[in-house]
Amino acid sequence: MDAIAKPRKLGYEAQFSAPSFDLLGRSTELLQSLYGDLGSRFSISPGDMHVWGGSSLADVGLRVDIFGGSGRIEVTVDKLSIDFGNLQTASDIAICQDCIAISEQAIQKFWSDMNFEFAFANLSYVVELGDGIESASDYLLRLTSPRISLDLGEIEGAVEHPGIRLGVENEKEKWDVSISTELRVGEKKSIFVPTFATFHDNSAVQGAKNRIDLLIRLVDLYFKGIGLNISTIPPNSA
Repeated sequence: MDAIAKPRKLGYEAQFSAPSFDLLGRSTELLQSLYGDLGSRFSISPGDMHVWGGSSLADVGLRVDIFGGSGRIEVTVDKLSIDFGNLQTASDIAICQDCIAISEQAIQKFWSDMNFEFAFANLSYVVELGDGIESASDYLLRLTSPRISLDLGEIEGAVEHPGIRLGVENEKEKWDVSISTELRVGEKKSIFVPTFATFHDNSAVQGAKNRIDLLIRLVDLYFKGIGLNISTIPPNSA
């Protein structure tokens, strides 16, 4: 079935092997490093850069807002976390991947003795189904039968919607991925596809860009596996 996939959110988080005890004292220096590496590619102003602290080490952190606030790069004493919302096209994912990779490299360059441990990546899509099916619920029902069915007789007005959840694991490369599909509430002919990946210590897949590339490849395989012939939104489309 023909369908159009629209990316919505992309996130990446990498945990440090040990707390960055000097973050508060070097926060403006780290912001300068991030600004130097990111500023040549993306528009960042002083108003986009923030530092905060408190009585606890866990309260210390800094943030860089990017793309008009739809992106956020945050560093705390124990992790780097980056989130992007309001994505619209496939090319947006590539731009955000570059931003994540540059940020990760800037952190590694700034703290040369710092290692990353666990990392997590998430990517979500809204998929608009083509004219070959009456509703998304019917489509998912065909894919999930036989399935668990709830007795909703005592809850007036409640309607059960089918969904899918698939796990993929690679023990040798030390990563696992979860992909799920669910009906979008209030949308008759579209589905929501969130994905989540975990990269364990010493995973064979290193670097934010490679990890997100793997996640995208698995999503592509997933779409084919559930019978969708996916098109993506052109770069200049809304």
